[in-house]
Amino acid sequence: MSEEKTMETHDEHHKLPLLQTALALAVITIIELIISELEGEFITYLLLALTFVKGLLIASVFMEVAYDKDTTRIVLYVFVVPFVAVLLLLLAINSDWRTAVVA
Repeated sequence: MSEEKTMETHDEHHKLPLLQTALALAVITIIELIISELEGEFITYLLLALTFVKGLLIASVFMEVAYDKDTTRIVLYVFVVPFVAVLLLLLAINSDWRTAVVA
């Protein structure tokens, strides 16, 4: 019985969409490079959002968090922690931007 579970887990790992995820990361990186050449007030926020999406892809596929059975860990590490980190970055950027404009 334990051999069957080992085989099922082994088969799941071979079905990971590694190539598709790598291509998606490459496309998002190219989009980020194009956007970084633009000028505007919300470019930084857009770049951070794209970086957040890339982080989710990396965590879910390459770190195999999406295939974990413990859903609270998935929600915590894949969604909550990165979201809080991005919010802190946005607050830091916004406060730095406001002090640069005032000064």
